[in-house]
Parts: sequence; C-alpha cells; structure tokens
Amino acid sequence: MSGYQDRIQNLLDNTGEGESLLILTEEALEKYPLQPFIYYANGVALYRGNNPKEAKEALETALDYLIDDPVLENKIYKELSEVYGAMGNTERSNEYLNKMKPGF
Repeated sequence: MSGYQDRIQNLLDNTGEGESLLILTEEALEKYPLQPFIYYANGVALYRGNNPKEAKEALETALDYLIDDPVLENKIYKELSEVYGAMGNTERSNEYLNKMKPGF
C-alpha cells in the first residue's frame, strides 16, 4: 500500500497529472478497495478530468471509509466543496466548507 500511496501523493502534488493519477488510483482501488486516501485521490483525479459527478461519488465513498483522520477529512471536505461549486450547488459547497475543522 505504501508504494501506491507515495506514487499517488507525488501525482497529487503535480496538478498536471490528472490522467496518470486516475489510472494509478483505479489500479490501487482494485487492490485496496477500503482505503479512503485512494478514494480521495481518485476523486481529485476525476475532478481534474472534468467529471464532477463521479468525483463527488468517489469523495463521498472516501468519507464512508474514513476513520479518525482529521487531516484527510479536511482535504475531502475541501475537494467536495470545490466539486459542488463546479456543479453550481453553492449551498452544498458552503456546507462542506463549514465542516472543515480548524487547525488541521
């Protein structure tokens, strides 16, 4: 898992790598289907590829599997806020912004 996590994080840091990130996260999800970080990264990749509806689903799945990781939780909420904003739903966008915990 850590090999995937490092490679995924490198692609997350490089915003121009949406397609590579999508391929890698889909491969990682086949092997590690219960990892919220991979669903988060998959959601980011889908959003970068202009698939906000699929991104929303992946990010919400990440929340379903998330256990006691406030840093990742804030990242997911931030991304969901952006996705809902892109979909024109400012109410839901603001809702996720308000869920973010300060200090993480």
